[in-house]
Amino acid sequence: MKTCTVVMVAALLLVSVHVAHAEVPIDLSNTSSATSGKTGVVLSGITVEGVDGEFWAHMVWNPVTMKFELGTAGVGRVESSSDVVSSANWSAVETVTVEMKELSSTQFVFEPNHLTFTAGRPYILRIKNANGNASKHYLTAAEFYKSIATRKAQTGDAEYKAPYFKAFELKTGTDRQLELFFVPMVPGEYGFLCTIPGHAELGMTGTITVVGEPQNPIDLQVASEWSRPLDIDPRTSGSHEVWSSRETVEVTLVEGPEAGDFSFSPSSVPLAKDHAYVVKIQNPAGNGSKHYFTTTDFYRTLVLRKAEDSHAEIKAPYFNAIELLVGGSTELFVVPTKSGIYPSLCTVPGHAAGGMVGSVTVQ
Repeated sequence: MKTCTVVMVAALLLVSVHVAHAEVPIDLSNTSSATSGKTGVVLSGITVEGVDGEFWAHMVWNPVTMKFELGTAGVGRVESSSDVVSSANWSAVETVTVEMKELSSTQFVFEPNHLTFTAGRPYILRIKNANGNASKHYLTAAEFYKSIATRKAQTGDAEYKAPYFKAFELKTGTDRQLELFFVPMVPGEYGFLCTIPGHAELGMTGTITVVGEPQNPIDLQVASEWSRPLDIDPRTSGSHEVWSSRETVEVTLVEGPEAGDFSFSPSSVPLAKDHAYVVKIQNPAGNGSKHYFTTTDFYRTLVLRKAEDSHAEIKAPYFNAIELLVGGSTELFVVPTKSGIYPSLCTVPGHAAGGMVGSVTVQ
C-alpha cells in the first residue's frame, strides 16, 4: 500500500471519535506520525481511552478551519496480520481454485479470470498449472498480496511464512499447485497477471474483487530491522552476474534412531558475505515428522531471489519460517549481506530440545 506523509499544523487539533461506545477526544496535534493510504489515515502515537498505539481514521483537510477533521467513515484499531490470522475461523475456510491453461499456442488464460472474496473471511486460494502445459506461469498480484493477512503459502514440499508474498510461479508437470492461506481485508478491485513476457498479451490476466465491509487496516508486521533496499537489490534478478558463481549448500533434517532424537546436518552452515548461494533444505522421505528450518535473523539480512521447490517458485521480501513436509525439499536462492552468527532451530514443540538446533555463520 502506498503511503504519503500528512503534515500536521501547529494549532491544537481535537476530534471526537466513537470508540468502545463512547465519544472520546483525540489530540492529533501531538501524534508522532500520520500516513494516508487506501483505507484512510493511520495515526501513530495517540491515546484512546488510555491505550497508546496505532489507529486508523478517514481524515479530511478543512481549508476554512485549517485543520484535519474526522471524515464520515469513522475510526478503527490497526490490527496485526498475525492477530487476524489467529482469530479467523479456519474450520469454515473456503477454497477457491484458479487454473493456468494453455488453450492454444496463442491463447493462455486463467480459469476463472475473475475471483471474488469477502473481506474478513478466511480463504485458501489454490493455484494450479494445468497438466500438459508446456510453460511455467506466474500469478502476480502485488497490490492484492499486500492488502491481505497472510497465514502461509503451501506446496506439496513445504510451507512458507512471510509478512507478504510478491509472486508465485507454478512449474510444469503433473499436479503442480500452490495454496495461499489468507484473510482479505480491503474491499476493492485488484489486477493479476502472468509476468512472463508475452503471456499477458496472450490473455493471461484477471481481476480480484474483494466485497463486504472494510476491515480494520492491517499491520503486515514487516520487521523494523529488515532493510527495504534488499528488496530492490539488483541481485534479486537471476540475470545478475553474482549468480554465475553460485554455490550449493545442503541442510538435511535428521531424525535419529531414538524417539525425540533430532538434528540438522550439518548443524553449522558457513557462508561468505555477498556471495550467491542455493541453500537446499530437505526432509527425507523416511522421516516421520514435518520440521521447520527457522533462522529469523538470518532471513532478514538476505537478498532473497526466490525459494524453489518441485511445484513452484515463491517470491517474498523475506521468510519468517519454512516448514518442510515429509519427503519435501526446497532451495533458497540467497545472497548474505551481513556478517554474524545466526541461530537456527526447528520450532515444532520438542524438536529443538531434541537437538534440532544449529547456526548459520556469515563471514
